[in-house]
Amino acid sequence: MTICHGLKMPAKDGKLRYADCVNTKNAFRIIQSIPSPKAEPFKQWLAEVGYERIQEIENPELAQDRAKDYYEFKGYPVDWIEKRLRGIAIRQDLTDEWKIRGIQEQKDFAILTNEISKATTDITISKDSHGFNECNKSAIDGGTIAKNTRKEIEEKTGNSIVSDENYLHLTEKKINKQIKD
Repeated sequence: MTICHGLKMPAKDGKLRYADCVNTKNAFRIIQSIPSPKAEPFKQWLAEVGYERIQEIENPELAQDRAKDYYEFKGYPVDWIEKRLRGIAIRQDLTDEWKIRGIQEQKDFAILTNEISKATTDITISKDSHGFNECNKSAIDGGTIAKNTRKEIEEKTGNSIVSDENYLHLTEKKINKQIKD
């Protein structure tokens, strides 16, 4: 059986025609099998990435350091990078807790996270929830408490926490400027 699969893609004449397609993993396998010297730089890059991944398995802090370097290379501010990395660690702790409480499906993790993220990434509810439905309710409760806290702070300070100055807005401006340039 081939690792290439037919997928209908639009042709120049506008009709859908079958084309051989592969996923990323199988594209790398094909490249590794090419005997041409022109493929050698890419093969060396694949070997380097594989070696780095093995290093990260042996020392997980390397993965965090590389992530930080990639974010810096892409132009993200240092304070945003630090918050992002902390957020990833907090997310891992949260998913570990959900696993203990019976959540196993990726879809369920995404839904629970979404419920919390509607307001904030903090969770302040402490319940002995088990199973998806109970954890979903706790996630909604935690997000609601965080949302209410945000609104109370905004009311007392007279300033909006969510504003045009947030990072996503700035990123969109930066990306649009880069596209224009």
